[in-house]
Amino acid sequence: MAKKRFFLPAGFCVLLYFVSAVFPPSLYPYTGEGIFPPENFIESAEVRKAVSAKWLEDEISRVSILKPETVQDSLASEYEFSCSLSVDSSSLITKVNPADADGIQGEWRLYRSMATGQAEEIRIFPLNDENVFVSVYPPPAPQKKPFLSIEIYGSKLCDNIPVGGSFESLYHMPLSRIYEMTDTLAPWYIFSHNNSDYNDIISVVHSIQTLLPRLVYTEDGAFDENGKAVHIKDLSPQAEEETWGKDIIGGVNCSGFAKWIVDGIIRPAAGNGLFIQPLKTPTDNPDSHFTKPHREQRDLFFGLDWCRNLAAAVVTLNAGKTVLPAESGTDVTDSVFADGTGYSRHTGYPVEELIPLLYYLAVKEPGCFYLGAVNRLRGNPPLRQYHHIAVFFPYFSAENGFCITVFESAAETDKQVFIERNKDAFIHLSRVKVPEAGRFILQNE
Repeated sequence: MAKKRFFLPAGFCVLLYFVSAVFPPSLYPYTGEGIFPPENFIESAEVRKAVSAKWLEDEISRVSILKPETVQDSLASEYEFSCSLSVDSSSLITKVNPADADGIQGEWRLYRSMATGQAEEIRIFPLNDENVFVSVYPPPAPQKKPFLSIEIYGSKLCDNIPVGGSFESLYHMPLSRIYEMTDTLAPWYIFSHNNSDYNDIISVVHSIQTLLPRLVYTEDGAFDENGKAVHIKDLSPQAEEETWGKDIIGGVNCSGFAKWIVDGIIRPAAGNGLFIQPLKTPTDNPDSHFTKPHREQRDLFFGLDWCRNLAAAVVTLNAGKTVLPAESGTDVTDSVFADGTGYSRHTGYPVEELIPLLYYLAVKEPGCFYLGAVNRLRGNPPLRQYHHIAVFFPYFSAENGFCITVFESAAETDKQVFIERNKDAFIHLSRVKVPEAGRFILQNE
């Protein structure tokens, strides 16, 4: 297939193939459909109904002293009933655990106030993940209906969804019936994913992890379009001593590292990596009279521009024609949580909301990774500066469930460490679709 060269405005150029096979026809396919209840979910409605009077409806003083009990359903499947106090001792939690369940999947809980004995919440775990569950709450007032929320990693994807019937009827109602009553109102798709959809992204993660020992952190370091280790500011070669040994291919900072990853998509198809200078091209960001005098001197938007230009280059590769960042659809702008801050055009998201957001994105956009431009108010006068870049790979695996692999500055970082270190910051995300396995090849791989 003949190679063709494309040129973007302001010198944003990259060698490209016409290889539409790199991506499917729809870049980010998503229908919101899925099978419910999820595979391997075990329903406990039958046994809950059988022992409801004893375990769920009796006086709380009597329920609280019950010993764990195993109950069988009509098919001789076993379920354990038990009670425990909440961490703050304010609630009694009655748990129903299917004996054959995969971890916490299928667990059903009733929370009751220790002070009043009144029901406070029913919590159901459709997946083997304690951070992802359905909650149903009693009616807030007479003549009202119980209401439902879906929570993922501390954030509510929806809240106040009305559920038919009395709250007590839910004690022995199957989850499938709750789904039927709310399927047009609640985002039940969040419990549906296919592990095989993440094989390509897992392959990319493993490739990066394998080559990490061949990189070192170098201030202002990156690889140019020919794979030579240079400095981003002036493209001057890195000194040999900066590479620290014969097995090191070169040094990168956070920006150069993100480029090295994206070049793993570009180079196999185009023959070379991306040119450095065009990645600095300004994108759509605040350019007021207040920020303009400081824009270049303090590199206010460098990280944002760099991420957007990298992501747009991958879209350009797929489209076979120039696609500018503003037209690429790579900015993540979803505001989906009922209790979250959500997306802001000029800052992105609070870093503290990153994990639930990446879970949502992993379900919605399987096979995408995200270039994150971290930003804070810095300097004098205090101005928002996009001063750091990290790369996030969210995916599901049969072995470990939901995972987030975080890379930054030639290293892998634990996701909780990243969140804690940046909990006072915001992050803007640019999405990148990984190619099929075998089409992602890093330099010197």
